[in-house]
Amino acid sequence: MSVDGVLLDDSDPATIRSLLASDAVEEIRVRIVPVIIGGLDAPRMTGFPDGFLPDDRHFRLKEMDQSGDELHCHYVRDRRRKSDA
Repeated sequence: MSVDGVLLDDSDPATIRSLLASDAVEEIRVRIVPVIIGGLDAPRMTGFPDGFLPDDRHFRLKEMDQSGDELHCHYVRDRRRKSDA
């Protein structure tokens, strides 16, 4: 779902990977919860480990809030880093 240019996506790693690969992501909001999901088939933010992005994408922390045991982190793209595509 897109709202005012913001993609809201909590569960589709293929969409996230596609947007990152096409260099279309300027901000990331990540919620960190104290649970480790295990197993060889555990999904990653960009999908399963058989597909990697062509280049690194660097972000810098803009804001962080704590709510109970969870951290809510807001990152913005840092295009000054030389390894970005």
